[in-house]
Amino acid sequence: MRNPSFPGLLALLLTLSACSNSPTAPAQFNPQAQHSGGGADIGDGKIVRLQAVHSGKCLDVSGISQNNDANVVQWDCVDNNPNFNQDFKLKRVSAGGVYYQIIAQHSQKCLDVVGFSQQNGGRVAQWDCHANPDDPNLRNQLFALWSLGNDTFHLVAKHSDKCLDIAGISQHSGAQLTQWSCVQGANQKFRLMPTSHGSGPGPSPEKEYCDDFHTILVGPYKYVNNTWGSNKTNGQPYRQCLQERTLNGVKQYGWNWNWPGFEPTVYAYPEIIFGWKPWDGGASTDARFPMQVGGMPNVILNYEVEGTRSGHFDFAPEIWLTRSPGAGAARPWDIATEIMVWLDYNDGAYPAGSRVASTTIDGVPYDLYKARISTGEASWDYLTYYGPKGRNRATLNFKNFIQDAVWRGYASSSHHLTGIEFGDESSGGTGNIWVKQFSVAVQ
Repeated sequence: MRNPSFPGLLALLLTLSACSNSPTAPAQFNPQAQHSGGGADIGDGKIVRLQAVHSGKCLDVSGISQNNDANVVQWDCVDNNPNFNQDFKLKRVSAGGVYYQIIAQHSQKCLDVVGFSQQNGGRVAQWDCHANPDDPNLRNQLFALWSLGNDTFHLVAKHSDKCLDIAGISQHSGAQLTQWSCVQGANQKFRLMPTSHGSGPGPSPEKEYCDDFHTILVGPYKYVNNTWGSNKTNGQPYRQCLQERTLNGVKQYGWNWNWPGFEPTVYAYPEIIFGWKPWDGGASTDARFPMQVGGMPNVILNYEVEGTRSGHFDFAPEIWLTRSPGAGAARPWDIATEIMVWLDYNDGAYPAGSRVASTTIDGVPYDLYKARISTGEASWDYLTYYGPKGRNRATLNFKNFIQDAVWRGYASSSHHLTGIEFGDESSGGTGNIWVKQFSVAVQ
């Protein structure tokens, strides 16, 4: 749950079991209007080829040049390229959001909009990388990656707010890379492709499951395309899907989304459920849950995810504490406490409620936020442990978070932990997430 922009919006919260009919068209958005706080965070140091979607050709430093001002063009993609002039390292820069310097591996020079041009048609070449790329006079080497799904991106120059663009929508090798006003043309879309000299983002989905609340059971873990707040789009198109792929012979699952605008009380939460969810009917995926808080064992989550998030989001596992034991029929009115642990989020995002404490759990510092949430059928205390950003891999022991809440008087040892949920809350924007590892140990 995110912090609404004014308190009255809390009253608009809908129950997490709500369903609505999904429009079939994908959401449309204006990257010029939305990228200004940076773009997707795909990690630091990935080495990729950048393939123009319209032509299938790769960005290439012309003539394998080592010199400043050498043109960047498109050319037939070369597998195992011995010259490295189609290989680019993405160096992450925090500059009021996530941006990247794009470094040619043969020359170690950066993509650069020549002359700091603000104009359509401004030429892109390689140049010595700026040591301080967020200097207001040097931002022509910073690019936001605006995710379009399926590992494709707009590359948006920070200094000019324009998209990198293959001139003239050319299909020919040697066509110049320029900047142009962002119009979502295919010649402004680039696919991040793996290279033998580094690591790309991995293969695209083999299958997608885009129906609201589509469920995939993988052992005791239930993947759910949870679109609980989709009716808040007021008829605007959106798209959210579970996805699967095979990587090195191993099946992986994840989710992707594209939600319009900004909805502070959250559109959706694609997720994994372990145990039982008090908003849903049915059996628990593990017979030990719900379990009483007093005397509970360690409940340890190990996870690793990869991918991109942009716009307004928080990546956070969630647990519910109910007053009475047992799974079975849904009973949201029995909820006493909801606890989320924020692991990643966009700049400027804060949880609902007020900060009531600071604490350290398992060596990690957190600010603790507290709110009271009410819907037509339930009312409960909402706690958020607001920790450092960018934690796409970690181990969390939920017993320690619950004990901290009990010690502060925000939860009771007589209550019952129903299970663990794990996912991404979106309030507008795009994302593409793969779950590389996920397990819960009770010990």
